[in-house]
Amino acid sequence: MAYSARPAIGAKDLVYALLSEASDVAGGTPTYGTVKPLAGLGKISQNPNGNASVLYGDDQALHVADSVGKIDLGFDLADINPSAYAEILGHTYGAGGVLEKSTDQSPYVAVGFKKTHTGSSVETYYWLYKVKFLKPDNSAETKKESINFQSLSLKAVAVPLVSSSVWRLWIRTDDANASATVLTAFFSTVVLSASVDLGALTLTSGAGDASDKTITLTFAKAGGGTTKIANAAATNILAVLDSDHSVLTPVSFLAGEASTAPTVTITFSTLTEAAHTIIVTTDVKDTNGVACVAKSIAVTPAA
Repeated sequence: MAYSARPAIGAKDLVYALLSEASDVAGGTPTYGTVKPLAGLGKISQNPNGNASVLYGDDQALHVADSVGKIDLGFDLADINPSAYAEILGHTYGAGGVLEKSTDQSPYVAVGFKKTHTGSSVETYYWLYKVKFLKPDNSAETKKESINFQSLSLKAVAVPLVSSSVWRLWIRTDDANASATVLTAFFSTVVLSASVDLGALTLTSGAGDASDKTITLTFAKAGGGTTKIANAAATNILAVLDSDHSVLTPVSFLAGEASTAPTVTITFSTLTEAAHTIIVTTDVKDTNGVACVAKSIAVTPAA
């Protein structure tokens, strides 16, 4: 599909992920929690409050410098899950109730959504990387002869990341230069770049816990890129008991969040404190589609 003029006609699929604020430092790589839905997006507005200064000389404008100001955001939602409401506003959620304190502080989150266009299934994907939601107004009215739907309006402020000065990424699905791999994984984790990180993926270490019946494997990307393991399974990761060379049967595989040291935790029905050999094959891939370097390591689970 090639780009052509297709006006925007809608917005949908609002999601968020908590930012680990300690990770957003100069020279660092921001890390985020699980991407979660904020369903029912009716409208979103983004105002970067851009401004410019002009330097005059010799009776003419010589230079113009522009900058981004306070980035104001507005959201209209048809409804919101109470637990999500509590999480993005820094309140406490428990037993179905939201407990709000005057001292509660909203955390920084990344916000993603899709803008839909005319023609086929063309969409623009967005991530806003560092957003803080403001405490909303709350009003309600009785039902009358003519029913008025009462949506939830949320205001927020976005700021650039300390680590990179970036505040937003967007990409159109009909752009010939857009990576299919990036588009496919765009909302599974917070995407920090439209470029595919093709650095080699390697298994670096492993640790086991016999009491939990788990072995956790840690990987790394060449160049220190951020990624997540996409397809860990019994067909591409094997755990072999050294004493009799039997292959353990896994119960589940859980990939950790995208990071510079992505992990996979394997749970077994039984696991002893004996020596094991863990084998990963080239069929293991990250969310960029990069195959893992085939490798085996020794792991002896702790008690």
